[in-house]
Amino acid sequence: MTEEILTLPEVAQRLEFTEKTVYTMTRKGEDDDGEETEPPEGPTDVELASAVGVTKALVAKALKKLIADGLVEKLSGRPARYVATGDEA
Repeated sequence: MTEEILTLPEVAQRLEFTEKTVYTMTRKGEDDDGEETEPPEGPTDVELASAVGVTKALVAKALKKLIADGLVEKLSGRPARYVATGDEA
């Protein structure tokens, strides 16, 4: 099986897509009135990689950037789980 070779712009595009998808998956829920509901437990990096269809390494890179931008928070515990904290990416 041969692996697909990507150009730099393609890698950047996949990383951006991964960041947006990871952020969306970690968002806190809101009810119909726009009131914040109980936050979800949050997905793990493995769950995110599986759902997005990319490698765990790419998800880790996206999570690192989202955390640095203040958009996602890493919850304590094992395995680590992630929840969105900021405005939409």
